[in-house]
Amino acid sequence: MKFLVFLFIGILLPLGANASALTSIKVGDRNYNLVIFGDRDHAEPIKTFNDALKHASRPEVISRCLFAIDMPAGTAHGGHSYGGFCSHIIGKEMSRVMICADTMAGHLEVQPMEKHKYPEDAINLLARFVADNCTGG
Repeated sequence: MKFLVFLFIGILLPLGANASALTSIKVGDRNYNLVIFGDRDHAEPIKTFNDALKHASRPEVISRCLFAIDMPAGTAHGGHSYGGFCSHIIGKEMSRVMICADTMAGHLEVQPMEKHKYPEDAINLLARFVADNCTGG
């Protein structure tokens, strides 16, 4: 079983293979709802990433994610802004990237990550990345 740090109450939250956790996070002066996906629950973010890459006529594909989050817009039937630390494939080359995309405005951002480096403060780093690049209209 994997453990993730539950940000605001400072306890370990065990996440099963398909479980997701809902919390909130403050980025700058704004609060966001945050869904932390379980280990095997990345199908929706990966589909959103690949749809955004295809829409942008980019040749790469996201094959899997080590970690993924959703920062929903907060309204009924609103959009979702996904972020993840994922495997990125272009041709036969694979690399690790930090990626975000949303389901409403068409935002997409991809940044390379250092090989085998997983940030200690992954949730906050990824939430900040999504908030800065893939939220809003």
